Amino acid sequence: MTPFMHQVSVLLDGGQAVQAALVPSAPRTLGEGLHTQVELRSLAEQLVCEGNTVLQGTGRELSLLDQAGGETLSFVLRSGGARAEVVTSVSGRQAWARVVSDESSQDVRELEGPDALPDLLLWLVQSGSTSVGA
Repeated sequence: MTPFMHQVSVLLDGGQAVQAALVPSAPRTLGEGLHTQVELRSLAEQLVCEGNTVLQGTGRELSLLDQAGGETLSFVLRSGGARAEVVTSVSGRQAWARVVSDESSQDVRELEGPDALPDLLLWLVQSGSTSVGA
């Protein structure tokens, strides 16, 4: 079992998810911003697959949906009634990242890095199960 699969298993056994580490969004070069978005998207796909392996038969699941249009690249992560969108917006030669969820504040914040993504997914599994009464 991978470390993330173990974390999902602990959560299912009554553990508590922690909020993903978010930091204020800051502009970065276009190349750096797009590289980070692709890195997060690739990791998200892997973690969603690992998480769904453990969630199989529990009535819960994680999903990932890509969205692109205009000057943004994003993907939406869902579990039950909980969702979070990881977005990179482009303007000229700069990019800004942000995470949008039901728990988002007015501040524009982004994941602290790829290591924060597992916590975001675990939070979705925990929040999604409580929001649908499971």
